[in-house]
Amino acid sequence: MKNAIQKLLDKISSIITKVEEYNGYLNDNRYSDRSTRYLSFNVKAYGWLDTDDLEELEEFKALSEENKELVREEFDEDRLSGIWDHKIDDDRECFIDQAVNGESYKGIFKHMKAEDIYFMGRSGGHLCLGETSEWEMDLCETSLNYYPFYNWTRDNGMIWETPEDINECIKELKDYFEVTTQKEVYQLLKADVLKEFEPFISDIDKNMEQFEQLEQDIKDYKETFEAELKEQLKYEVQQFIEDNFSYEDAILAAEQGDYSLLDSILKIEGDKIVTNRNAVVSLKAAIEVIKHIDEGKDVKSEKVSAYTINVVDRREKDTYVKIGCHLFSLSQTKLQLHLNP
Repeated sequence: MKNAIQKLLDKISSIITKVEEYNGYLNDNRYSDRSTRYLSFNVKAYGWLDTDDLEELEEFKALSEENKELVREEFDEDRLSGIWDHKIDDDRECFIDQAVNGESYKGIFKHMKAEDIYFMGRSGGHLCLGETSEWEMDLCETSLNYYPFYNWTRDNGMIWETPEDINECIKELKDYFEVTTQKEVYQLLKADVLKEFEPFISDIDKNMEQFEQLEQDIKDYKETFEAELKEQLKYEVQQFIEDNFSYEDAILAAEQGDYSLLDSILKIEGDKIVTNRNAVVSLKAAIEVIKHIDEGKDVKSEKVSAYTINVVDRREKDTYVKIGCHLFSLSQTKLQLHLNP
């Protein structure tokens, strides 16, 4: 019988250690807003972009030193901070949609109420998972539900009011059972102490399972957030390189007679032009714009059908026009439209 009680006491000691770790975790991951404390963590601490993230990209490493410096200037602290802000905004909308549709965020936080998950704080970067009061475990309060054991310890001068008290109580109980008589042990077991304590242990174990799931969810979210943030940085750097350095490379090649990097007219269908990227524009509008460029007029920001002229770059041998995502040689376009050079 003594062995059964000793095992019970060992189990309680283990529970106390786990619960103290659990409440310590909650204390390390909280945000206080006046009188209310929230289970929360600062996303900035786990997902933030800096120049190291930029320079680790393979796309960046492949650039010349001159072009690398241009990328650094573009992706300064403000630009990197803006990527983070957009990511937070996207996640905020995602959590709102999740609450409306009853879905989980990419398979994470499935065991939580969607409406309890939202961003808060001055910078809006604290992910809130509900008030800490909903998560904290009070062993002393919980033990009151299992009064036979509680009353017995109290009658013997062992008070359960803090985790430290519980630890001391366990120590005293172990010492007590080392010297107690079989009759006294029998009287204690007769009160069904072991049986009464089973629900207490079961409740704590259940809470610990939820806690372990919470830890895993937070870990998964941090990893997902950081990975997606870096993926967005990679995408924006690729776009910047494509829009700037590829543009210059194409023009330099064209100046040497190689037009393969430029866009072109694929065919003419009635009163429409179809480009090599399958964009369709008005033949009349295209001819009108070419006429204005030849006349020296400023056509930047004008539209050709649905596409906006972004650049008119007059070089030594030719003029180059960037419209939408297309880059055309003016001389080659005239040839394809059978216009006078």
